[in-house]
Amino acid sequence: MRNRCWPVLLALWPYAGIAMLMGQALGAGRGDGSWTPAPLIVWAAGLVFVCGLNLLCALCQKEGHARTGMIVKLVLIPYYAASFLFGGLLVAAPPAMLLMVLLNGLLLLASSSYSLRGIYLCWRKGTLKPLPAAVLAATQLIFVLDVPGAVALYAMEKRRS
Repeated sequence: MRNRCWPVLLALWPYAGIAMLMGQALGAGRGDGSWTPAPLIVWAAGLVFVCGLNLLCALCQKEGHARTGMIVKLVLIPYYAASFLFGGLLVAAPPAMLLMVLLNGLLLLASSSYSLRGIYLCWRKGTLKPLPAAVLAATQLIFVLDVPGAVALYAMEKRRS
């Protein structure tokens, strides 16, 4: 149970940030002056914490890496699409855009940690040759290619078992 709650929190935490942003935007649109950056700072700190815990959880997990990594990546696709749209709106605010890019990179690394651990363990067992392992590991560190790479790893692991 304990190892399964962190990937779920990793997949849902970004959506909580979008909901919070929407609530802040609706409150500011009413003209009551209720917008404050404090909740965003707390959310960003929470995201860093959740990502760090997921990195540790991936290192400790013994099996099911490919499935966990694939599910988290598939769940995060709508978030990345929304993040891309918000990034287009934030062109006028470079510090906010930089923060979003850094947090998305951290989120990519945390969600890829499960797949990277699975690649490493398959390589160590000898079920994955070095070249495909290197290619799959490289795809896990590139936006957009990480999802097909995670699906391919899951399919390869499923076929071998």
